[in-house]
Amino acid sequence: FFKAGIMITSAEYYYKNKNFDCIYIDHCGYLNGIFYSYFAKKKLIYTNNYPKSIFLTHKKSYETYEENLRIKKNRKKINKKTLSKSKGLVNKLINKPETIPWLAYAKFNKFKKIQNIQDYEYVIYTHSFTDGQLWLGNDGFENSYDWLDFTLKILDKKNKKALIKCHPNYFNKVFGYTAEWDKKIFQDIYSKYKNNKNFYFIKEPVLNSQLMQKINKKCIAITHHGNVIFELAHLNFKIIASKAIFFSHDHKITNAWSNPDQYLKLLNKSYNELTGAKKEDLYNLVNNLFFNDKGFYGKNTINFVAEKHLSEKSKKQ
Repeated sequence: FFKAGIMITSAEYYYKNKNFDCIYIDHCGYLNGIFYSYFAKKKLIYTNNYPKSIFLTHKKSYETYEENLRIKKNRKKINKKTLSKSKGLVNKLINKPETIPWLAYAKFNKFKKIQNIQDYEYVIYTHSFTDGQLWLGNDGFENSYDWLDFTLKILDKKNKKALIKCHPNYFNKVFGYTAEWDKKIFQDIYSKYKNNKNFYFIKEPVLNSQLMQKINKKCIAITHHGNVIFELAHLNFKIIASKAIFFSHDHKITNAWSNPDQYLKLLNKSYNELTGAKKEDLYNLVNNLFFNDKGFYGKNTINFVAEKHLSEKSKKQ
């Protein structure tokens, strides 16, 4: 709160008196979002956020920041070569999760047998409880804990059997105290529902590929957001996910909600009432995220350009 106050004061009494037309604000999903909120209707803003590299927002774009950040659907149909490449990338994500930078140092345990695993009707993928809670907008839940607790309460009332999978980064030492707090909060959820015989908590980091091989193919997958959507959709699982996500809503990949009432309606639907992913939209999205030279993983992204420049400078010295 103290830092936030300093930033607001800086914007109001220092920066507003400076003569400039545009401003670069890094990672607006955190405290820098204060600067974005202040300058959005006054200046052109350049920013750098996943899933994009540096991009420009326009004046009066305050209410559409999240939409500017999301990956838009490419209206051009992808060709067979691109389709094959996109499918190959998803297979790589499934078998080698370290392909994603923030999973590069994650460690996984051997998958333990779960009794009657085929009987479970839902599988829930948890997220960090401490990092970037409203990064891509508001869907009616304050944070990941609020969303997960709501989900379990509803499934408990409906007497549904659910697997709850912890995120592997809860055990990733690279994330330091963030991982420790995530683990503690997950344990708090577990303690709250551990006596529910219909819930099974996977409290160790296991490969999702091994889990998906074991569960019923009509098991409904629930996730708030995340790259696990690529894996689930590729393997024909039906998915319930938030609209506060990294791709635009015209991608028909998940059954999406934008508020708790819509979410409740989706949780009340049977497997047959939910829609499956449109595969063309899935691979279109994969292509735009992973094979776009100007995107987060592209050769022109700010990270790779900076790394190349610093490497060349180091060689000259």
